[in-house]
Amino acid sequence: MVSAARGVVTVYRTEEHAAGIDAVIAGRSDARHIRVASARYSHAYLSEIRDRVSADLDYWRRRGTVLTSLGVGARGEAVDIGVESLVEVAAVEQRYDGLPVAVTVVRPVPF
Repeated sequence: MVSAARGVVTVYRTEEHAAGIDAVIAGRSDARHIRVASARYSHAYLSEIRDRVSADLDYWRRRGTVLTSLGVGARGEAVDIGVESLVEVAAVEQRYDGLPVAVTVVRPVPF
């Protein structure tokens, strides 16, 4: 996963792939603009969880819960799930108990 800020690109990688990625970056002429950081989970693993949540959208609709956002966190920490209210946070956390999810209130922006 990659995140950019202030002219520096941060590459998040799991420890499993750290040596290989670090070696590639060290060999680049622009390495001073690249920072590496550890990611707890791989993008592939978090994408699987995101896809599972996405497959549950009908489940949530039947219960009156609206998921307002869904995505893989850029730092490899969790799948970010947005809901409309605090009441819904606990239900979503319970359904995905044991999985790396971060559930927060994210109200939709009308336009």
